[in-house]
Amino acid sequence: MMNRNTIIRLMLFSIVLVFLTAFAGTDSTVTRIIVKFNQPLSVAQLDSFQNQFHLELQRRIPGIGVYVFRTSSVVQLAALKHHPWVQYAEAEQEVQTQNRLSAQDQPTRKTIQVLKAPPKPEIIPGEVIIKYKPTVAMMATVSIAAELGLTSIKGISRLKAVVYKIPAGKTLEQIMEECKGRPEIEYAEPNYRVYVLDIPNDPDFNKLWGMHNTGQTGGTVDADIDAPEAWSKSKGSDQIVVGIIDTGIDYTHPDIQANMWKNPGEIPGNNRDDDNNGYVDDVYGYDFINRDGDPMDDNRHGTHVAGTIGAVGNNNRGVVGVNWTVKLMALKFLSASGSGSTADAAEAIIYAADNGAYITSNSWGGGGESQTLKDAIQYAQDKGLLFVAAAGNESKDNDGPNPNYPSSYTHESVIAVAASTDRDVLATFSNYGATSVDLAAPGEEIYSTTPGNAYEYLSGTSMATPHVSGAAALIWAYQLPNTNWRKVKYTLFGAVDYVRNLEGWVLLDGRLNVNEALTTNPLVAVLKKPGDTQDTTGPYTVEASAVDNDTITSVQLYYEFSGSSSRQDTVSMNPKSPYVYSADIPGAPTGTTVKYKVIARDSDNNETQTRYYTFTVGETNGGGGGCCGAMAAEFCATGTPQSVNVGISLLINILLFGLPLILMKYYWNQRK
Repeated sequence: MMNRNTIIRLMLFSIVLVFLTAFAGTDSTVTRIIVKFNQPLSVAQLDSFQNQFHLELQRRIPGIGVYVFRTSSVVQLAALKHHPWVQYAEAEQEVQTQNRLSAQDQPTRKTIQVLKAPPKPEIIPGEVIIKYKPTVAMMATVSIAAELGLTSIKGISRLKAVVYKIPAGKTLEQIMEECKGRPEIEYAEPNYRVYVLDIPNDPDFNKLWGMHNTGQTGGTVDADIDAPEAWSKSKGSDQIVVGIIDTGIDYTHPDIQANMWKNPGEIPGNNRDDDNNGYVDDVYGYDFINRDGDPMDDNRHGTHVAGTIGAVGNNNRGVVGVNWTVKLMALKFLSASGSGSTADAAEAIIYAADNGAYITSNSWGGGGESQTLKDAIQYAQDKGLLFVAAAGNESKDNDGPNPNYPSSYTHESVIAVAASTDRDVLATFSNYGATSVDLAAPGEEIYSTTPGNAYEYLSGTSMATPHVSGAAALIWAYQLPNTNWRKVKYTLFGAVDYVRNLEGWVLLDGRLNVNEALTTNPLVAVLKKPGDTQDTTGPYTVEASAVDNDTITSVQLYYEFSGSSSRQDTVSMNPKSPYVYSADIPGAPTGTTVKYKVIARDSDNNETQTRYYTFTVGETNGGGGGCCGAMAAEFCATGTPQSVNVGISLLINILLFGLPLILMKYYWNQRK
């Protein structure tokens, strides 16, 4: 039997556990604050403000006009926020890298090199191949072509086949249908595009399952981004600059050095700001922690990220990046321990925007929502940059009450990335979100460069993010000069491989495929999907992106009802913003299942259709902020059945809230 002291200790422990759970993560002290004023202050006004709140000005972040102050005491942020001069004030927050803490052991399984053809055939637009039967005369073939409106491009005489140009107003499918049943024609088929598969001579290429998965790690063949197929079309460009906002880069690494960005306006080592951009000797980028021009990596994280984006290709050394050729800008704001601040991150983003970057790769996160970071991302977006960010490694739902920042910011330029494995499933550590995380990319046991001419395996959404940043850079290079950040983003979205194991975990229900992005066909992605609902009045809005190398001529929504109601229709989707279209499905009675898809066509008569999506009227998926509903404490492992998650969550909540009551009742019974 428990004695009284033991019972009291257990009661106190249980109560403390409840309070720790409720208030974990709060910070009662503030040592640095970020302030943005409503209008520029004079020197006297700034001095007065500092004296009033006992602040010491540390620096001003250019571009977005905010000030970073240091304080030796606890600052009353509420008082600051209500000062008539202040637009907003917030605590500077700590952020950290988004990789798993330790490198993974090198796989020992035997590797087999298999060259793969693209999984989805690519058709040369506007062309058809027709083979005639051996007995058909030449004049008859000319007559048949004229009847069908075809123009000869070239003949394959030994096969008695001809490649024809399809006339405007007709599709390949129509021509093939008209050829069926004609006694003179043996067959009609598309003219498929084929490629050489460029495998680089980098000796450790076989370790890069994320680029080219042949099952070499025991995973699923083709659970990769199809890099070799893409390299047959583009290997990158030295015009594209990717800002790597991280722990710095070992810019002397032999597998990276040739792809490092160099500031054309800066003279190394003269201790001057030659280009007048506010930073001295920023040759390869800048170190925002130590406030100097040497962004050398003293961790390993940033160099690992850099290698995945742009390790030099085909140099017979180490590994290869998604881009064989690219420019890597080193923006160090994370320390040797992998931590940094929101103020330094904001300044690094602004530096990238002001110094020629097209994309920033952001494998870091932590802290709460920051107006300063939001302003910096908006500043970069306004200057034409994409912002690719890691979704985080806490195995949590970013759609829930605790989003992951910066990946959960809602700027259109932000792309949030989860991590997938070599088996095309969500990595167990990866955060997810059906609306807040866009796609998955390889992020487990990723082999890449590390400082000191070394290479290591690391895992995390930090490792998934540079696959997407690199893919965006490759797409941008392929589309030059007629492209922009929105077109690159929605091209990337439209090329995502649907993966059943990822459906519902990320917005696009799949994994990155860079090869599919380098195409002449329309690329379509469904961005807003109606879910199961009890609303019978509607409408149910569908939004989709559609891009093409030429001109999108139509985007349509096809839907059909079954069950309680029967109906089908095709409606035009209206432009909502650049490359984004919207249309409504009308309300339906309870018990109706709605099935729909999006269809896009371009000026070359190429057509792309999405897969079918469905939802049911009169049913809901249960709601709640996570997989287990509305519980105070929630367990939600990505690789675990939902019933198990719910059971463990119930047990945790019983322990948290039931145990104190049971112990109290037991204690009072003992006193009687």
